[in-house]
Amino acid sequence: GDRALAIDHAREALRHWQTKRSSSDPEVLYMRTEIASHSYSLGQVDAAAEAYAAVIRDARPDTGIVLVTAHLGMSELELARGPQSSRHVPAAPLSCVGLPA
Repeated sequence: GDRALAIDHAREALRHWQTKRSSSDPEVLYMRTEIASHSYSLGQVDAAAEAYAAVIRDARPDTGIVLVTAHLGMSELELARGPQSSRHVPAAPLSCVGLPA
């Protein structure tokens, strides 16, 4: 199949979801992390980094697993980029229910 269509379908799903929810809704943010993950899978590292950084910026501190997922995504991207990376997205403090601080 056309792998690039995966992002198109995910973006379309997000568009429909956003008509009913706020941009900081955890389920909307989760969809955005999925799009970031798809971007990374397609080799679009900069687009994925921008998408993860936007989720981190837009998420409330108590969003929990969505913030964890975005930070882990950024971690994977930075490992893939290697030591030449000059970009830095500061880690926001996490307040996750059921997870140690």
